[in-house]
Amino acid sequence: MSSSSQQRSKGPDSGGQDEKIKGADPNSPEAVTGRQNAKKAIIGLASAVMVATVAAVASFYASEADAWVGTVNGRKLLREDYNRDLELRKKQYQSRMGVNFSSPQGVMMLANLQKDVLDQLVERELLLEEADKRKVGIADPEVETRLRGLKTQFPDEASFKKALQENGITPETLREQVRIGLIVEKLRDEMTKDASVSLADAQKYYDANRPRFEQAEEVKASHILLKTEAEAKDVHAKIKGGGDFAQLAREKSEDSGSKPQGGDLGYFGKGRMVKEFEDAAFGLGVGEVSRPVKSQFGYHVIKVVDRKKARTRPFEEVKGELVAQQEREKKETSFRDWIKKQHDAATIVIRPKYQASSPTPPPAAAATGSLPIAPMSADEGTSKAATH
Repeated sequence: MSSSSQQRSKGPDSGGQDEKIKGADPNSPEAVTGRQNAKKAIIGLASAVMVATVAAVASFYASEADAWVGTVNGRKLLREDYNRDLELRKKQYQSRMGVNFSSPQGVMMLANLQKDVLDQLVERELLLEEADKRKVGIADPEVETRLRGLKTQFPDEASFKKALQENGITPETLREQVRIGLIVEKLRDEMTKDASVSLADAQKYYDANRPRFEQAEEVKASHILLKTEAEAKDVHAKIKGGGDFAQLAREKSEDSGSKPQGGDLGYFGKGRMVKEFEDAAFGLGVGEVSRPVKSQFGYHVIKVVDRKKARTRPFEEVKGELVAQQEREKKETSFRDWIKKQHDAATIVIRPKYQASSPTPPPAAAATGSLPIAPMSADEGTSKAATH
């Protein structure tokens, strides 16, 4: 007996009520209505369960679809990789060039960055697919060696970890990116190993491009930058009195780029420095020190350490450089041609929301024809006081 039946049996009229239920007419209006209501309830419940199930499945597949930005020959390009690479590129532009991605030019630049990142993901997937076909792999020790090399570029472990954190890169992500980079390097080397350049090829290039090997006159100079003419005259007097130029530069110079090197600016030709500095430097003999020279940066005391006359570098001097340079170019051309061929033959599907439209340059950029951005040179900032 069910608990509900037990409860009913405790009532004073339970016996008679049970008899009425047992003997009820199944075709009575009350019974028919009850069955109809029960049926409606069951159908309603089933519908609710079905809707909830469909919604859950749809949500799951929507979530799955949103996890990737496209496919390359059926291999997914993950949204996580796209977002990470895009944010890293944005941070680089912001920190190095102060780009404001909310400005008209910044919006255009962002559209270009988005396309570049997507193109790189497609290219990477094509390369990884080829690496899988060729069974190109990287052992863990190789990854560890490259990671140690990366860490040496930072003062300490804490600085290294801070840089990763600031760029939103986890140690696991870095390890995977290093592994992929090594795979691509190995694949590239394997694909271009037959690209070679002979000395005859180098000689032919040299003969056809001889003007490129002409070197204008250069001087090697050091300088000490001071804020005032009085300070510059004082330093000049100390040097004339036997003071050590390099030591005085390290102690007195306002040029943070050359100061640690005792003011050494290396070799430079005409057109590299501001006119006042250039005229003074090229007017000095080796070992001579200038009087204070005024420029937009302050007052310079300049010493010429060496000079190189204008000349054409002979083939014997440049042949090694030429062979190496032409081999690099030949390998790069071969590699890019392969990438293009694979790209053209691949089935590439990009989700509509990630398909970049051609950005329209804002009026200012359209007038100049380009964005006000220049590539950063390796020695940028070496001597802000003297260079243009």
